[in-house]
Amino acid sequence: YASLLGVCSETGCLRRLRWSKEDAVRHTNAFAAGVLGLATPPPLDAAALQRMGLAGVRGVAAKTTSLSCFSVAGNAPRHKGRCDLG
Repeated sequence: YASLLGVCSETGCLRRLRWSKEDAVRHTNAFAAGVLGLATPPPLDAAALQRMGLAGVRGVAAKTTSLSCFSVAGNAPRHKGRCDLG
């Protein structure tokens, strides 16, 4: 879901399809429901939504918490040790 949303939200893809960001979210959510069988689209990390340019777009949900045991160096997540999932 996140990968498809990321590809669909790229400017070049939006331009070729003549979609707005809201259209990309709507079509990706329809794919998630119809093909993946998800009742609701999964929430995505707020930082990822920001990088995709989708923060605040209607129809996309942001996670309210994140795992503190991961950090992002460049584009690759790095495990920092013990996770507290509590």
